[in-house]
Amino acid sequence: LPIGKAALREQLMPGLFIPVLPDSKKIGKPDYLHSNIINKKELRLIGNNYKSAYEIRSTDLNLKQIKGLISDPHGTYVYESALISEEIYNKFKEYRKAIPERRNKILGEVKDLYNLDQNLKINLAINGPALLDKSPYLLESKDKYNKEELLKDYANGKYTDKGLSNS
Repeated sequence: LPIGKAALREQLMPGLFIPVLPDSKKIGKPDYLHSNIINKKELRLIGNNYKSAYEIRSTDLNLKQIKGLISDPHGTYVYESALISEEIYNKFKEYRKAIPERRNKILGEVKDLYNLDQNLKINLAINGPALLDKSPYLLESKDKYNKEELLKDYANGKYTDKGLSNS
């Protein structure tokens, strides 16, 4: 499971799996072991939801466009992803001390949490607002958030050891 890679990156929470397309070469690979495979109906529904964002009227989105919406390992999250990741982390902590019978149940619970997160991501792509990475309001909001976080880091002295003033 992805907790080993997360530990090497000093990431406290385990990584979450992302959904994959039916033709993906990643199916069954270690980093995608518990990835849900998007079915044809879901592909059609996602494509219909995002036609307006891509300004497509008469044709369907291609698989590359849909893949970018649901399978970006650095940008495919829902509001609940952080909470689910924390639950998985706590399950792994419990697993270390659990008796063998409980360990099997914990692994099942972890898989259920992975599935829940992916189902929420797919549901958002089907029913949520059709926003793309380059949507103007999204980029503006991201830039504002990043600026506020950077200013907070400076105010807390994070960069003073780099020879930069925090005033």
